[in-house]
Amino acid sequence: MLTTTATDDELIRIVNQLQDSVDGLEDRVDTLEEEKDNLREENHDLHEEKEQLRQQNEQLRERLDDVDDRVDDLEDQPDVDIDGTDYESLTINEVPIGRIISSKAPRGDLKDEIEDLEARLSGETPTSDAEEAPPSEGPKPETPLERIVTLPEELVEQELTENQQRARFIAKDIREYASKAPAGHVIKAATMGRVLKAAFDTAHTETINRVREFLNELGQDGVDLVERDNSKIVVFDECLVRRLDQYDTNHGCVMEGAA
Repeated sequence: MLTTTATDDELIRIVNQLQDSVDGLEDRVDTLEEEKDNLREENHDLHEEKEQLRQQNEQLRERLDDVDDRVDDLEDQPDVDIDGTDYESLTINEVPIGRIISSKAPRGDLKDEIEDLEARLSGETPTSDAEEAPPSEGPKPETPLERIVTLPEELVEQELTENQQRARFIAKDIREYASKAPAGHVIKAATMGRVLKAAFDTAHTETINRVREFLNELGQDGVDLVERDNSKIVVFDECLVRRLDQYDTNHGCVMEGAA
């Protein structure tokens, strides 16, 4: 009888130990579940932080691009310096613009500039130190635009302003840059901007407008400015384009299929 009682007590003790172990395991499972939930929340928070950082990175990248564009714009601007209020001391990119301006008679608007250029091209310009070029056997220029196209390269910088040089550059290869249309050969502002950017590293709106005006004025009846889609396009007459093709010039086309 004593043996049976001892055995029952031992079984009860073992069962109690097992119950304690089960209770401990359940507590551990609860703890792990709680830790799992905490980790899930932390992971969610990290994901949100990652998304915020990604958005901030994109914003910073956009701001950096804006800064780079601004730096490029500032680098394209001339270095202007003036000492006090004396305009003769004005320099732009170390060029004494003030002294140059003060030594020249005042200039008028575009019309005056065109008339001055036509007068110089018609033979009223001072004799150049360069050797006089032999007369060309090609067709005789009929417009000021044709005359500047046939101007010897060594006289171009001496006789033409920068925008006149740009207009000359485009006119020399107008067939390459313009698109054919019933009205003639058409070159749009966007195309002109790409050509000027490739050849002269400038495509400011004011520069494009100035070059467009020179082409129109110098080309006379052979060039028209036409309003289309809220923008002005330059239209070259076919006869003028043919004459430009015949001049023996040093072509320097910078773009193919620019139109």
